Amino acid sequence: MNVDTDQQYEETKVSKVEGDASGWTVLRDDGWSLYVPSDACQIAPQPGEVMRCYGRGIGHTVRGIVINGRVYRYRTEAQDRQDHADMVARQKQERRDAYEAKREDFDRRVLALPEMLRLRVKRFRAIGENAWRHDHEPYELFCCEQAVVISEAVLTVEELQAFAGLPWEAQKRRVPKLDEGHSGNTFGASCALARALLERPDLLPKMHGALCPLVGCEAYGCFAAHEARRGIEA
Repeated sequence: MNVDTDQQYEETKVSKVEGDASGWTVLRDDGWSLYVPSDACQIAPQPGEVMRCYGRGIGHTVRGIVINGRVYRYRTEAQDRQDHADMVARQKQERRDAYEAKREDFDRRVLALPEMLRLRVKRFRAIGENAWRHDHEPYELFCCEQAVVISEAVLTVEELQAFAGLPWEAQKRRVPKLDEGHSGNTFGASCALARALLERPDLLPKMHGALCPLVGCEAYGCFAAHEARRGIEA
């Protein structure tokens, strides 16, 4: 397969072009825009020209850009899959190396957690072993530590509920040790763990993992998913 025989594309027209010889941001007539590099072709796209974007469509990687027959970028579907596989393998190795360089520090931080949070992390470790440690433990441990910070500052479930609804600046004033690097997911997970610390710490080892909304319960090794799988295998 090559750009002449590849039928996996959508065709639109160029609506607007901004940029210079280093590359252009092109607005399509369907309202979507994308960056067009100039490495393979230095001719600037023009409004009204026909644009083909190769790939599986919106939400997927654009693996090829051809405008009025000029090829600005192109990979076959097989090349695109291989590039993605290489990237995943490279990122996995980077996570492994980063974790192993700080393994002793991670162990120290886990031991410093309250008992039920410590058991929670140990349970995930037992199910996922080193793969879980490398891929998920830094994220999970961050949420566990932040849960401790939040629970020690707000003291009651009622205060926690009020705290969760405050603007960020007010949350920082209420919990000065709140980390600046939170995403919406880490903050939500930290607050959920903090509530369990205040109300039902015995539930902590069985609660959903911090990254479950993104990777799924089975992949993360959640209690319910793991026990269900054990039941099926038995």
